[in-house]
Amino acid sequence: MLHFDETKGQWINEEDEDETAARLASKESNNNKAELVKLKKTIETLHEENRMLKLKVELLVDLVIEKGETTD
Repeated sequence: MLHFDETKGQWINEEDEDETAARLASKESNNNKAELVKLKKTIETLHEENRMLKLKVELLVDLVIEKGETTD
């Protein structure tokens, strides 16, 4: 709320409790959204790393099987 403070000779802008709560909630919401975006990227990275590890394991299993077949 804007009002003139005669003792200071200037306009003062004071937020009421609802405005303050709304501003803080908006800031928290933005922080939560940013955190969710970071978490989503982390999950995507972990999925990709997991996929690569599975491929490596499959290759190693194939190599072990081939090695076993050649020694028989």
